[in-house]
Amino acid sequence: MTDKNPKLTKLFHELESLHLNLIKNEDEFIKSWRRYKKKSEKIVITNHEDAKFYADCEKFTKLIIKTRIVHEEVDKKWDKLVSDEKQIREQRNVK
Repeated sequence: MTDKNPKLTKLFHELESLHLNLIKNEDEFIKSWRRYKKKSEKIVITNHEDAKFYADCEKFTKLIIKTRIVHEEVDKKWDKLVSDEKQIREQRNVK
């Protein structure tokens, strides 16, 4: 990603923006889930279809949380990549 290739630089910035938005959305989703789990009032669902839907939602949410925890290492690598790119640019600008 050099100034010689503006298309790659633009793509890198778009990916960075997308990545940061995904993290923000995941974080908000996880916060909402944790608030929901702390609620003391629970409703007993007697309709089988509704119960299945909520069970599927819970499984999906747990998978999102598990995936988010597993991918924290990927987030760290991404941050390093962004930092390295910025350092490379700064070094080129100093020369």
